[in-house]
Amino acid sequence: MSNNTEKNNISKNVRVVANLVEGYNPLDFVRIILNSDGTQGYYLDVKDRKAWFRAVYPKGRIVTEIRTIDEKKAIVECKIYEDTGTPQDEFLANGYAQKFCDVLNPFSQQYLECAETAAIGRALASAGFNIQGGASDDDDGNSLVDAPVDTGSNPPSQGQTESPSPESPAQAPIKPEASPSAPQQPPTHLPGEKGEIPVEVIVQTMTLEQAMGVIVPFKNHRGKTLGQVATEKPDTVDYILKSDGYKGPDNRLRAAARVLKTEALKGQQAG
Repeated sequence: MSNNTEKNNISKNVRVVANLVEGYNPLDFVRIILNSDGTQGYYLDVKDRKAWFRAVYPKGRIVTEIRTIDEKKAIVECKIYEDTGTPQDEFLANGYAQKFCDVLNPFSQQYLECAETAAIGRALASAGFNIQGGASDDDDGNSLVDAPVDTGSNPPSQGQTESPSPESPAQAPIKPEASPSAPQQPPTHLPGEKGEIPVEVIVQTMTLEQAMGVIVPFKNHRGKTLGQVATEKPDTVDYILKSDGYKGPDNRLRAAARVLKTEALKGQQAG
């Protein structure tokens, strides 16, 4: 299919009904994708919705906030503001997204980033930064941040269909079938172990049981759980929490130490 044919198809099947702005046509960035039922659809990536938003609101704000996060899932909210000085409760639109970690899918191991991008996509769609043509903005939890416009047609021939880029994280790549010769590998680290999630965020959802099960990565305790180490050498917990103590990147370990310390202080107060 030629580029001209693709543009003609997009013009016939997709329309923009809001946030029209001179000098920027979002239809120029719409891409052909393959729907879950095998039919052809169209999709506007989140990065292109953000560019469209900036064209309409040069001083606008896109604000995301983590609502829930643990080692299995993340929930993120996004709010869209038309100006940097707009009061916090006067947003144009908002959107939520929830993504789960899948150890067999390397892409979904970045589930926090995926949830954030999905929330941004939903919020922008609710604010009118989305293509329209008969599909709902609310997907069924499958692959896309928001549902593509369904053309109802057969998919293009092989080599002509594009799939959404990682900027649209909810469009996860198709999982290859596992084979004995190429087993799927678990993630190399859990969220927070590389310092990518703040301690304060991890503490909010970490249970005492989870904290006791965190693996200690240093010194003579390497490979043991923090619960074991806390029983054998309790001052290790204090060492992890000290600013001049543990220097590694593992914020899960710091969060776990804080949970254990808080629980210990509760016990002392109760006693």
